[in-house]
Amino acid sequence: CIVAQDTTRYVAFALGRAPVALASDLSMLGVQLLVGLSGVFVLGADSSMSWVIGWGAGALVGLTVSVASLKLGRNPSVTFPWLKGHRVLSASVGTEFLLQTGSQQLVVFLIPLVSSLLVLGHLKAAQVAIGPLNVALTGLSLVVLPALFAAFAQRARERTLLIFGCATAGFA
Repeated sequence: CIVAQDTTRYVAFALGRAPVALASDLSMLGVQLLVGLSGVFVLGADSSMSWVIGWGAGALVGLTVSVASLKLGRNPSVTFPWLKGHRVLSASVGTEFLLQTGSQQLVVFLIPLVSSLLVLGHLKAAQVAIGPLNVALTGLSLVVLPALFAAFAQRARERTLLIFGCATAGFA
């Protein structure tokens, strides 16, 4: 479900519909926080299970938002022409995916060698907890920055970019 939600985000970006990706990611973040915090504070759960369930439930809601917004699956005859038309992107996107996935796998295998499995567990838990927030901030920048650049002159663009960068850094 999580991979499917990620895939629909990439489809939304490829179709030039970044607001759909942002809505999907924000809904995923909201559900993850709601379920995770409910498990911790309401149910008194003392394990990470509520966060894992929240992660999966958030992905399901995000996927549902994406599929409904993009109207996927209604006309399968456009799939192959779309894939053929976007073939140019496959090398760069494929390389980026392999490098990102490879670096994540290196972290998983190398951290226990230089530290411990406990440290790796803490790192992975932190990645799960802040993952949707990072995706939402990325989605926000992909929606907001092009709109701001189109609306303002060059001088105002630089100032706006600086303000947005500082606000994003402060938020993180």
